[in-house]
Amino acid sequence: MKDCPTTEVGEKGAKKWSWETVPAPIPESKIVKTIKSEIVVIGAGIAGLAAAARASELGGKVAVVEKHTDVRICGLMFGATNSKLMQKNNIKCDKEQVVVDWLKTCGDRPQEELVRLYVDRSPEVIDWLIEKAEGHGCPVHLYNGQYKGKNHFEHMGTHIFEYNFFPGQGINHAPGWMLKMQCEEAKDVDFYFENHVEQLLKKDGKIIGCVAKTKEGYVKYLGSKGVLLATGDISHDREMLECFAPVGLLPKKVIYPPKPLNTGDGHKMGFWVGAQPDLGDWPTMLHPLAYSWQQFGFIHVNTQGNRFMNEDTWIQAKSIKILTQPGNKDYAFTVFDSNWKEQLARTIPVGGGQFWDGMERNITQEWTPDLDVKRLENDIESGIAFKADTLEELADLIGVDKKIFSSTIKRYNELSDAGVDSDYGKNPIMLNSIKEGPFYATKHGPALLAVTGGLLVNNKIQVLDENHQPIPGLYAAGNVSGGRYGVDYPVTINGTSLMTATMWGYIASETMLNA
Repeated sequence: MKDCPTTEVGEKGAKKWSWETVPAPIPESKIVKTIKSEIVVIGAGIAGLAAAARASELGGKVAVVEKHTDVRICGLMFGATNSKLMQKNNIKCDKEQVVVDWLKTCGDRPQEELVRLYVDRSPEVIDWLIEKAEGHGCPVHLYNGQYKGKNHFEHMGTHIFEYNFFPGQGINHAPGWMLKMQCEEAKDVDFYFENHVEQLLKKDGKIIGCVAKTKEGYVKYLGSKGVLLATGDISHDREMLECFAPVGLLPKKVIYPPKPLNTGDGHKMGFWVGAQPDLGDWPTMLHPLAYSWQQFGFIHVNTQGNRFMNEDTWIQAKSIKILTQPGNKDYAFTVFDSNWKEQLARTIPVGGGQFWDGMERNITQEWTPDLDVKRLENDIESGIAFKADTLEELADLIGVDKKIFSSTIKRYNELSDAGVDSDYGKNPIMLNSIKEGPFYATKHGPALLAVTGGLLVNNKIQVLDENHQPIPGLYAAGNVSGGRYGVDYPVTINGTSLMTATMWGYIASETMLNA
């Protein structure tokens, strides 16, 4: 197990993390029921649902055990390479370049076999999902807001299913509900909600099931073919964040509900049976969603009023750089003037990315400022964007030093007029003067969505031990599985997290049932 940062505790040495103490087995006398299946899936997120749905198609018997009251799916985008929908629209990914860019963004820490597994099999799995969507009449489109700049490149291949196709389901989006409905219709898939799995069961070196706490008492689930951990990440467990992803403690908002479900349950259970975790600090998924969703590529200033970065970059870079600013704040401000719509239109073809371009625009739509205008008006009303007749008034509204702010804007206008950003090297086409009122500022900052690190798996989605050998009977998919990322969560193709979670569940069921 990873040696986490330690804290001295008196003369006896270092702090001990709670999960380092392996709990005693739950005694048989406390087991009120035993349920037998071929596959036990722990967790009813997208990874667990994909595993159950795929197993049902292959004739497998599945028990899906979930501590929440229902399925829970978070996120919007599914990134894949060269799907049928992409081919139909004459869009082709260079798979080798995707691998190169993914590894480079992640500091070459991912297991390359897993990245190659993604580029090779994501077309098959996204087509599988789209076929289900077509059966329900659910629209699917290709996102056109990926970053296109020279400093960072994002490949096309992001698929978006009609988010609210099933009204009233809240955070649970269409693919999750389609998979759940398929499982409910299958005779050999059973859901067990409000079952909190606490321990894995091991016999003769093999994982054979788990024990869950329920309102009636403890229930034992046995899986003759294997157990899949699909329990989500560690974002709601502060101790695990301190150990494995300390940067995840800096944002003041953890955005994915419902809380507090993602407490690293599967990670801990994996540790207790010898699973090997990712190397180093685990990558965090930080998106600038905590306040206004509009940052664009205009000048960014910190809470002191100083510019601090080349704004022509991607969402993770913006998020991290905000968190490194003085004052222990988790937000900054984007500043622009009355010409912002024309200036923004000029930058979209050569920049973009999430929260610069919109989240809704597909490849058949031309960009217009209409949605941005509406969002800006709503943000002003909500107090996370500001409008003023003068820059001095704007400085007062956002709470920065007026002299520093005035000097910052003056300097930026000089750079814009000269057409050369000698301070931060911003692409000249992205430079825009701020001279004509009214003036605007949006407050933006990162929220933690997920920590994308976990237990190492191979390309059959088998969990690996400290010698990188499979632990018989144990599999992991989604954010409890490791090896996919490193350093930062990449948006090489927007939506790889949901896609790999779906794929890993899909492949795990194939592995278990074909063994």
